[in-house]
Amino acid sequence: MKWQNVKTGELFRQQFKRHSIKGIADRMVYSAAFLYKWSHPDGGKAAGGLNPLERLVAFMVATGELAPLHWLCAQFGGHFLWNPAALLLPPKVLLLRAAQHGSEWEAELVRLLAKVDGGETLRPEDGARYLELWEQVKPLGESVAACFQPGQFSQRLAAWLLPWWPVAELTATTA
Repeated sequence: MKWQNVKTGELFRQQFKRHSIKGIADRMVYSAAFLYKWSHPDGGKAAGGLNPLERLVAFMVATGELAPLHWLCAQFGGHFLWNPAALLLPPKVLLLRAAQHGSEWEAELVRLLAKVDGGETLRPEDGARYLELWEQVKPLGESVAACFQPGQFSQRLAAWLLPWWPVAELTATTA
C-alpha cells in the first residue's frame, strides 16, 4: 500500500472492517460512535474534531518537530527513517556516499566486535559512534533502494552500475 496517498479516514475505515469497532471501543474505553467519527473522509473535522492521526500531524506541523513520530515508532520496536528523494543526488555521488558511510559503519562494528572478542566489556558510550554512523547509513541505504523501485529506476544509475548491460533490458525488468 502507498501510505502517502491514504487519507486517515480511509485508514480507520479499513481497520474497522478488519477489527470489530465495538471490540476496539471496549478496549480503548471509548464509545463506538466516537471511534466511528474518526473514519469520516474529512478526518473527523465535520464531526467536531480531528482524529488522533490528524491531531498528531497538526501538532508536528505546529511545532516543526518529529519527536512524536520518533516516539510512536519506538513504541512498536522501530524507528522513523526519513525517506529522502533518492534521485536528487547524482547516482554516482549517492552510491559513493553510501559506500563511504557503510564502510565507516562496518569498521566501527568490527572495532566493537574485536573489543568484545578481546574480553573487554562494552559500555553504553562505546555504541554512540556506531549509532551515529548507523543514522547516516540508513537514509543512504533507503535512497539507493528507492532508485530500484518500479517507476523510479534511474537509467543513469543503471548505466553507472552495470555499464556492460543494455539499459533497455534493465528498465523493462524493473518497471
